[in-house]
Amino acid sequence: MKRASLILLLGLSASSFLAAQEFTGRVSDPTGAVLARVAVTAHNLDTNLDTPTVTTASGDYTIPYLIPGNYTVAATAKGFEQELRAGLVLQVGQTATVNFTLKVGRASETVTVQADAPLDLGKADIGEVVENQRVTELPLNGRDPVCFQS
Repeated sequence: MKRASLILLLGLSASSFLAAQEFTGRVSDPTGAVLARVAVTAHNLDTNLDTPTVTTASGDYTIPYLIPGNYTVAATAKGFEQELRAGLVLQVGQTATVNFTLKVGRASETVTVQADAPLDLGKADIGEVVENQRVTELPLNGRDPVCFQS
């Protein structure tokens, strides 16, 4: 009797991990057009593990073989705002459908300016080195700056 109970208990616990718990859904934009190549990530809050996937050409995704627990699911695409669904509880054998409608995001650009030499705020002059060849080729009459030819 004990042996049968133990086998039943082991069978039930193993089946909970072998059952197909998964998230599935479709990602679209505000007009209803499907979005391909969107990164969708399921984050297990209990184990702190991420399971990523990418949507297909038809905008569909599936994240299979998840363990039961508490999850957040996020969808991220370039040019769109990230959408996050929190408070999702995945039960044994459950296929949870989570659809996303991503809003158009703002373009963001980061510009990094790197200077080779620090700016000296104590001086207001500017300078330039003039090569000897440029000096000898200056258009001066007889190399005398006060003598002008008419």
